[in-house]
Amino acid sequence: NSVFIVIPSRIIYNWDHNKYRVSKGNFDFLNQVLSAPNLDISKLNVSLYDHVPELAKIRDYRRMLNMTREYLVRCNNKDEVSFESVRKKLGSHAYYWDSPHLYSTSDIQRVFSGQLLNYLKKIVQRTIHHVYCCARCSSFGFICEYCQSPKPIFAFELATTDQCAGCASVYHKACKRNLSCPKCVRRRKLKEQRAGTSLVRET
Repeated sequence: NSVFIVIPSRIIYNWDHNKYRVSKGNFDFLNQVLSAPNLDISKLNVSLYDHVPELAKIRDYRRMLNMTREYLVRCNNKDEVSFESVRKKLGSHAYYWDSPHLYSTSDIQRVFSGQLLNYLKKIVQRTIHHVYCCARCSSFGFICEYCQSPKPIFAFELATTDQCAGCASVYHKACKRNLSCPKCVRRRKLKEQRAGTSLVRET
């Protein structure tokens, strides 16, 4: 009563997509959770990104999808790339834009076949095109405080920009290098000034 199926742990730890003989009970269980997004690559085996280039690309596309969602949520332009249209397109895979690391066994198989990369690439290209072309969405772009270029930049431009973890401001990578975030520096100085003023008042 044995049957063959892919083993999630073998995929995650060895990138082994072969099918193995299991008992009927285990086969039924693995089939039942096949589409459940219960595999967090960042916790189970983050080094997999270094060994599987396609997976690293998908992680970046999912990061970009998450970033463009913030624009679509605020957009009142009801065109074909609205928040609702993308949400419907994702369907039961809405977790694609919630976390770049969460996968189901079925997702991992689609990574191996190349289907998931192509699927996400098309969606992200459309959402980014919308942000660039939509007057409202593009108005939420950032100006790099280092070079002061008037051309807006966006956090989803992963190859050329960095986003500050403290205040979410965006800068050109070439401009920021290892420099401190100007906005965070101003905030820190303002906080110190306010603290100093409070001490003076108390004395």
